[in-house]
Amino acid sequence: MSLLVSVDEAEFTFLVQTTKAAKGNVSIQLSSLQNAGYIVVWKANRNGKQRTLCRITDKGLQAMADYTEALRSYLPL
Repeated sequence: MSLLVSVDEAEFTFLVQTTKAAKGNVSIQLSSLQNAGYIVVWKANRNGKQRTLCRITDKGLQAMADYTEALRSYLPL
């Protein structure tokens, strides 16, 4: 989610490479986030190759803002 906050959209391979997580783990996380309504996922063709893209939703942005605020309340400043 923190990666998706900073970009308009992200390709599946970008998420795998950036997080250094296994493809299966990223896929499961994306499915969970999509089911929660935090992201949208779609397929697109580029130069004849299919790719998977995702984008954070307004609900996802609000969830991240709430999470960030909760973290701030736990940290001594």
